[in-house]
Amino acid sequence: MLFPTLPMCMYGVAEFALASVLYHADFLRTNLQRNHPLWKSALFQDEAMLNTLKSIVCCMPKEARGRMEATGIPPHVHQYVHWPMTRLLRP
Repeated sequence: MLFPTLPMCMYGVAEFALASVLYHADFLRTNLQRNHPLWKSALFQDEAMLNTLKSIVCCMPKEARGRMEATGIPPHVHQYVHWPMTRLLRP
């Protein structure tokens, strides 16, 4: 069992999050500070496990993988971010 403490309904999210961290591991090493908490995680403490998992992560076009597709940030999120804070505080 890969994620023993997660509810089953979260496995898909956890799988994609792990794959993203693995795929971007080199970028993260270059761009995060040396004292970042990520480096204390079991994944980055075990170089052999990290390299083994990295070797099985791949990116493919949606047609080839048939699962999820990145669609960008929805317009309502962009509007929310630029909404003045005063509107959020009014009753």
